[in-house]
Amino acid sequence: MSDKEYFEAVQQFYEDRLKSQLKEKFRKCKGCQGDKQFIEKPGQLIYSCGKSSKSKDSKGDKCGHQMTINLARYLHYSEMKEDVNKVMDGSMDLSLFDEIFSKEEINKQNEIIKDNAKLFKKCKKPFSEQNQLKARVNVIKKTHKNRIQLKVEQNLLLHKFKNEEDFVKKQTLMKEYLQINKRIKEEYDELLTSNKPLNNFLVIEEGSVIKST
Repeated sequence: MSDKEYFEAVQQFYEDRLKSQLKEKFRKCKGCQGDKQFIEKPGQLIYSCGKSSKSKDSKGDKCGHQMTINLARYLHYSEMKEDVNKVMDGSMDLSLFDEIFSKEEINKQNEIIKDNAKLFKKCKKPFSEQNQLKARVNVIKKTHKNRIQLKVEQNLLLHKFKNEEDFVKKQTLMKEYLQINKRIKEEYDELLTSNKPLNNFLVIEEGSVIKST
């Protein structure tokens, strides 16, 4: 299913729940005996209506179970990276003390380190793609390169300005100098605008919606 369908279902769950809490007329579907049920379980949302008074069971009835939302699972990249670094860099190498630690303990530590290395490697690429890190770096490099070039041009203009005796020409040189200064500021502002906060949340399990037919 698409992300749009998933988020629309989650939005409907919470909007309908809020309506049912605010006004009594939204607590039941038309013709229902029971109130709507909004059930929250770990990793799951269940939306259910009361059964219709017109039928003894819910077969062929619009009421009853409406949908079950299996919530997406996320991983926080920065926190994961910090935890992995603690394991990779902070763990004492037990194999150096094989007289103290058993082979089982040493193997267990090696497996933990190996699993953490795999997790980091698995998450690194999607995090980079999600936040367009390569594009960000390229923009920073380009802006920095342009800034250096513009500063060189400014220095040349300043040198000419100091050695120029003609007042009109000095004004022209200063105007060019200030225009470059303005351009440097504009490029820097563009860089700040494009440098949006990083999205640290990675989806490790997609959400899904099961609707009653």
